[in-house]
Amino acid sequence: MNNLLPRLERWNEEDKYQEIIDAIEALPEGELNFTLISALARAYNNLAIDVMPPEDRPLYQRALDLLLPLEDQLEAAVKERLRGKTPEGLGGAATAENALKDQIAQNIRGGLN
Repeated sequence: MNNLLPRLERWNEEDKYQEIIDAIEALPEGELNFTLISALARAYNNLAIDVMPPEDRPLYQRALDLLLPLEDQLEAAVKERLRGKTPEGLGGAATAENALKDQIAQNIRGGLN
């Protein structure tokens, strides 16, 4: 799975949403975690944007069905993040977010000098 996440990000950048869906849905259910389920829901959502109503409705519904069970886990992750911890399963996403915040802060400090 270590090499899957970079591929998923690249496919997302290349608008290859069906490839993301196929790759994640081919995994055994036991390997799915918060990050992968979120990526799958994002792919369904993005794919829905590319099709016209009413064909988009089942895609949006699938994304929602994937995310609703994560609600409690997401709430816990936000609370952990507010305490300054990186929630388990968010690893790369939290790291990327922190890097962006650090870069913004650095740019602001640089502009003040």
